[in-house]
Amino acid sequence: MSRNRLCSVCIGLLVLVSGLITGCAFPGSSLGILKLNGQIDDYRPSGEPLKVRAMLPKEYGLGGLDHAFGKPEDYGHSDRIEIEAVDADGNFAFRHEVVYHITFLLLPPLGVIPKTPPLPVYLVGFSDCHDEVYWVDFKRNKPIYRVYRMPQKQEIPLDKARWTISDGSVQELDVDGRKTLDITLRFKRT
Repeated sequence: MSRNRLCSVCIGLLVLVSGLITGCAFPGSSLGILKLNGQIDDYRPSGEPLKVRAMLPKEYGLGGLDHAFGKPEDYGHSDRIEIEAVDADGNFAFRHEVVYHITFLLLPPLGVIPKTPPLPVYLVGFSDCHDEVYWVDFKRNKPIYRVYRMPQKQEIPLDKARWTISDGSVQELDVDGRKTLDITLRFKRT
């Protein structure tokens, strides 16, 4: 085999191998489930049941270019607000079926990345303190939060809030073939 022919074969193999291990980015959408489970530490029911209000903002699930081409309502998105009563053990749960738009990476040996819905931001409030809203975000699958006084939208220090988030986690699950984020938050009355 001549030297030029050998170089051509090597270059061809290099192109083939790099094509197999190189990813491509594509816009896409998928269906997923968000489950928000809450627990109140040291909960003691009183005469009036405690209710929790959770809002998943309408911007959730929109991709980068979606904002350039329209409003969330143009894609059928709206704020999802639900209210649940806390049970006698201090538990409550919300479940949202979501459509989310993402730019996914196709890596031939690994498949599609990311495989689960993007992490949400929730707004949470309690019936015993109507004027406080807890903005809950997640970093490295752990909750971080801020507290706002409403309707002024004024941030208040965490040590002045009536509730704190003592712990939380996010788990990625596959429920009946659907990608699911199982989110758990633990609240404590201050």
